[in-house]
Amino acid sequence: MFNLGYMHEHGLGVKADLHLAKRFYDMASETNPKAYFAVKLALYKMFTLSRFGRVLASMWSTPSDTSQRDGRSDSASTPPPSDVVPPRQPGSGP
Repeated sequence: MFNLGYMHEHGLGVKADLHLAKRFYDMASETNPKAYFAVKLALYKMFTLSRFGRVLASMWSTPSDTSQRDGRSDSASTPPPSDVVPPRQPGSGP
């Protein structure tokens, strides 16, 4: 049961479904008392990521990530960095 919960939480072989993952985690805890601690850790992680996932994702997103979410493309409007040095051609000097 725990493995099914993990698969549904991460979308491994099935569509990711957090509600179904929680149900499987709860069933694993009821079925086997030894799984109690592992289930509680998994549920705590699920709760934390679901509540703070957007905040964390927005903190670590780059400007190009946010433009892709908005449907814009910054690749055409962003000039290349000025500190990029083009590769040297063979025989062009020292």
